[in-house]
Amino acid sequence: HTRFRNVTGVQTCALPIYVGEKSDAVFERVIQKIANLTRDSRLAGKVEIRVVAHGDGIDFVVPAKNNQSESIPVMVKSGIIIEACENSLQGHKIAKKDMFPGVVSVESGIGELVLLQQQGYAYFKP
Repeated sequence: HTRFRNVTGVQTCALPIYVGEKSDAVFERVIQKIANLTRDSRLAGKVEIRVVAHGDGIDFVVPAKNNQSESIPVMVKSGIIIEACENSLQGHKIAKKDMFPGVVSVESGIGELVLLQQQGYAYFKP
């Protein structure tokens, strides 16, 4: 006998997605998970998604280094917030002008995750 939870009363959810690894497979997985979330009818209009890229995952925000480059502008346009760690940008010698348009920088990627969790955000690492 299977029991189902009633999720119709779901309040708005906030979800930062952590991107800390560099690989086409990871970048593709991140985009697929975001697509799954945005298509879930139970969450329609009730989820705020943020992508926090840092460390080796910083290439996620650079068109020349991300084979999923067609998806990123669509995500930004749809309201998904994509954040890049300034420490990682510096460490990987990436200029802000080399990022996708609409990507915002934050002082520290890990610090951003800590602050978002304190604000009640869930946390997801694909």
